[in-house]
This record gives sequence, structure tokens and C-alpha cells, in this order.
Amino acid sequence: MSFPSQISRVLFFLILATSHAGAELRKNILFIAIDDLRPVMGAYGGGAITPHMDAFAKTAALFERHYVQWPVCGASRASLLSGQRPRTHGCFINVTSTGQVASRPEAPTLPFALQQAGYDPLCFGKIYHSQENLPGCGWSQPPFFPNRPWQLYVDFKPSPKNPPGYQPAQEIYKGPDSAHGDYEITTQVIKALEGAGNKPFCIFAGLLKPHLPFVAPKKYWDLYRGANIKPLEPAAFPFRGNRGCYDYTELWGYGYETQSGVKRNFSQENPPDERQTIELTRAYYSCVSFEDAQIQRILRKVRELGLEKNTAIVIWGDHGFHLGDQERWSKGAQFEADMRSPLIMRLPGISNKPIASKALVETIDIYPTLLEYCGIPLPDHLEGKSLIPLISGERKNLKRSALSEMIPITGDPDINRRSRIYSLRSDDYRYVQWRDPRDISKVVSEELYDMRNSLGERRNLVTVASHRDTLRDMRKLMIQEHPDY
Repeated sequence: MSFPSQISRVLFFLILATSHAGAELRKNILFIAIDDLRPVMGAYGGGAITPHMDAFAKTAALFERHYVQWPVCGASRASLLSGQRPRTHGCFINVTSTGQVASRPEAPTLPFALQQAGYDPLCFGKIYHSQENLPGCGWSQPPFFPNRPWQLYVDFKPSPKNPPGYQPAQEIYKGPDSAHGDYEITTQVIKALEGAGNKPFCIFAGLLKPHLPFVAPKKYWDLYRGANIKPLEPAAFPFRGNRGCYDYTELWGYGYETQSGVKRNFSQENPPDERQTIELTRAYYSCVSFEDAQIQRILRKVRELGLEKNTAIVIWGDHGFHLGDQERWSKGAQFEADMRSPLIMRLPGISNKPIASKALVETIDIYPTLLEYCGIPLPDHLEGKSLIPLISGERKNLKRSALSEMIPITGDPDINRRSRIYSLRSDDYRYVQWRDPRDISKVVSEELYDMRNSLGERRNLVTVASHRDTLRDMRKLMIQEHPDY
């Protein structure tokens, strides 16, 4: 850490101590992260049955166009917790992301900044990618995590009779909600709310589903009995799109059981057929409905304790997830389904009416929003913008674009380490730059998609003459909004 960074950090926390000396913090924070959640809830016009999140959205600010900075768990959460873009915080892979983002004193994490401001941040479930409790994580006590493998299977047990590496892509079990790991996490959140007393609290809850495998009690599967579930569109990979991120598909690590009882693994050569696609989509929706029930449990407790008037509540998805659309069962690619995720925020006292905002917002905007809401000075390292002007109705827009980054997951670790893809979302278009792995300042491939309708990513328009001016404008926008890239 450089000497100027040390000075900056000391000054920041001196300001915090001064601004809160002798003053009682009155605002609470309840942050709920949901893993691999694309906007399929009813409030977003999706096909999942989510009455409780839908009702919450009617009292809050729902951001229709929220985009993550990196469409994989660890790096996305690193941007949430640092308030910085991946190129700045340097966390690109899951394994090392927690240690990297929590060991940068010049860029204190959101929980650490809240801790220094007088809160005791608590963690239940998955917030950072791992369960580490490094000092820079900012937790006031070790995080809670269910005492079971992260997949949260209830009945499945590995067997030598199964194919090598076999684990089911879905488990719809006949049993109570309480057998599910996310129910355990929710129970601990409720206990923390009950134990908060009169002291302001800061609770981070990280629910693990609908991440693969899709595990949910059967009663949530039954919600979709007779439902007209169809494969999501667009079904095909975009014409003349770049398949560089398609070497890895998450579903290929899972399998299924045939109607005759034979167990098989999904693979590139054995992808889901239409029936299986509908069944897997139904299983994903079942998980989302189960998580909706957990949200209900938490929000009901907030109401029972009379905490609604002074508690900021955030529901956030760490990135999207393809459900067979664009020939993909994963996240980690350059498209809308990877980058767009739910963000619903209720900040009591900021807005008197619900808002459905079409403004472009990003995950890095959450950190400054929560600190400003709590009256905490913002540290200098933040790269996002507070969303309070949008929530209060003062502004309609804050930025002209949302930028996401990623690297292709390939069999070549050198390319993985050195490649970079930048995916820029404007109001009407998505523009993608693929950079040379030997020199990431050089653009070697481009994509341009017209996003003015839901099936916009069907054709790469880079070579289409009628879009030449748009391509030029998007290149210019990339330089203007992100000159360091």
C-alpha cells in the first residue's frame, strides 16, 4: 500500500469517527443477495410466481435495467463490496476473489466501511464468494453458512452406480421447507432481526438458489402445474456473434435421470431437448418461488418488529443466467441475459411512492447509495454513483451506459488470464469489444446488437451498412465514458 493511500484511508476513517461521534445511528440495512437470479419475477414481467417480491416492489424502487460488472459470482460480488470495476479491483476468478477484495486497505469494503461507522455487520449465507472472515471483510462475527455442501441437495447422495461425475441438475424433494439450506440461512437472519434490540443493525443475507443444481421442495414445483412454460427466447445463438465465451457451459457439470431410470450427464453432445428445457426452466422457477417464500419470512419479521420506517432493504441478483436461450445454460458470456439482474431498493424517507426506473444502473452504484442513505461520508475509491437522485425522483438518468467485463473460460489458461471482453449497454444497443490477449488495448472483434426489442440479440450488426453510424457512436461512447479502457 502506498503512503498516499495510507493517508487517504486514515483521513476517511477520521471523518467517519468525527461525523458519528456522540450521535446514534438510526438507519438499518438489510441486504439480500440471490445467486444466479435473472429477472424472472412477476414484477419484471417474468414467468416465475413471486407474489412477495412483487408486493415488495410495489413499495420500492425497481430498477428495470440494472447491470453487473462481471457475470460470474466472485467478481460480481467483488464489485458490489468494493464499489469498483473489475479492472480496478483485479478480482476475476471465484477462488481468490474474497481474499483479494478484502485485503486492499486503500479500498475498504462496504461492510468494513459500515463497521467503521459504528455498525456491526452480520453475514448469513453467501455474500463474498467464500466463507472467509478476513479483517477486511468487515464482519463483526464469523459468517453463518449451512453445515452442508454448497449444492444444498436434500436427498441426493453420490453412488458408485452413477456415471462418473454424476450429480442431478435438479432435485425437487418431498419434504419441508426447513430441510433446505436457504431456509436455515433465513432462520438465522430472522433471529438476528429479533436480537437487534434498539441498536441499528446491518444484515447481509446471501441465498444460494436458484444457482445450479435447482433444489426446491415439491410444493413450489407444484405451483407450476399446468403452467404454459415455454423455452426462453431468443433460442438461437446470434448470427455472426462471437462464441469465444461458449467453451464452458455450467450445466455440463450435471445430469438427469431418464424415464426408464438411466442416469446420464448433460454435455455439448447431449444438451437438453425441448422437454428437458421446459422441465429445467420449471425447476429454476420453483427455486425462485422458494426464495420468494424466504423473502416473505424476512419481510414479515421486519413488519412485526416495526422496523419498516428506518430500514433500507435491498434485493439484488449477482448476475443473470441463461436457461437454454441463445443455446446456453450458464452465465459468463457477453449478452443481456448474463449482465442484467434484479435490483429492488426501498429506502424509507427518500421516496413516498414506488418507482419503476428505466435508468441504466450498475452494481457499483449500490455501495455509495447505502452510505449516502445512512449519512456516512463516501470514500474516494468508489467508482459508482448514488442512486438516491433516481429514487427521490430528482433525476431520470445518471449515466449513458453500463459497462461489464469478462474473460473467456477456455482450455488455455494463458488466454484466460490475458484476454478481456468489454460489453457496453446503452439505452438502445449492446456493443461488445473483444481485445487481443497479447495487447488488450487492441480491439480484434466487435459485436453490435439492437436492444429495442426483447429479441435484439439475434444478429450481430457490425457489418450491416445501415448501422455504420450507430457503430461509430458506440465506439465513441466507450471512449467518452470509459477513457481508461
